[in-house]
Amino acid sequence: MLLADLLGTPVLVHDLRVGEVAGVLLDSTASTAIGLEVACTDGASRVLPWAVASFEEGCVRAPSALVLVDAGDGYLRLGAVALHERAELRPLVVAPDGRLLAAPVSPAQAAGISSA
Repeated sequence: MLLADLLGTPVLVHDLRVGEVAGVLLDSTASTAIGLEVACTDGASRVLPWAVASFEEGCVRAPSALVLVDAGDGYLRLGAVALHERAELRPLVVAPDGRLLAAPVSPAQAAGISSA
């Protein structure tokens, strides 16, 4: 699955739309997707952990609203990399378990830091 295709995808809990995917969180090595940033219908930004998300044609499902974690910056303080732009997600292919299969991005590249 292409990570870029997830942006804007509706997030459902028991067929109720609770928001849409606004970004993807990668681990500190930028090699595994660990969560989806969800722009919720109540205006809050929350994280849906990758391990509990299920991916269907045209939507992402969460088993319960209780698994949507207030985003805050906790993940980023722990070294996660947040990607929100289609251009930075476009080359990334991910396995169902969250492992990136193609074109991994270094944390510096994801942050837009030039190594030159």
